[in-house]
Amino acid sequence: MGLLGKTLSGPWLKLFYTSAENQINHVEGIQVVRLVLHNLKVAAESPEAFLTAEIDLFGNPLVVDSTMSVLRDGIARDTSMYSMMMESCLKAVIDVIERQYSKYFTLDIDQKLKQETKSARCHNIDAEEVMGMFSAAKKRAPNATLCFLSCRMRAKKNRTVAFIDSLDDDAKEKVLQKAIPFGRKQRDKKKLRHKELKEEII
Repeated sequence: MGLLGKTLSGPWLKLFYTSAENQINHVEGIQVVRLVLHNLKVAAESPEAFLTAEIDLFGNPLVVDSTMSVLRDGIARDTSMYSMMMESCLKAVIDVIERQYSKYFTLDIDQKLKQETKSARCHNIDAEEVMGMFSAAKKRAPNATLCFLSCRMRAKKNRTVAFIDSLDDDAKEKVLQKAIPFGRKQRDKKKLRHKELKEEII
């Protein structure tokens, strides 16, 4: 696990779990995963190579720090079970990647797709943050409606309140006067939809 952390998990997190400004293009990320998958299959055929490898599974120079040295030295003293265990781990990782990325690997990647996915994030941290916000808001106000919680979270994530506060009084009033009736219409639509759902469930 330690060797996989140094050669796969660590580099994966470093490459994909970055800020929006430094993120890799979504489509280019698919090509990187293809490369990693190929390297995993090669590594599964000779797990012993991890003990002397100078590059990680992404093809980047491998930093052999004190932790890596201890891992390699410990395994080198008794390799009887190492190869079998590492091969099993690598095959399990390969199975997961092939299953999770099967649709990505069949995509016809062209310039249009690259442009359309330019702003797509390569990780799900934003989704996890939203779920955390929802959980905290629901705990604080257990009787609040989903509509209210949804609006509150959107306003916070999209910085809507900060934007409105930045406007001058006239512009702010104009925005609010438009937003109030629009919000009422949206609320009425959602009430009707909730009623229909309730009847369908019953």
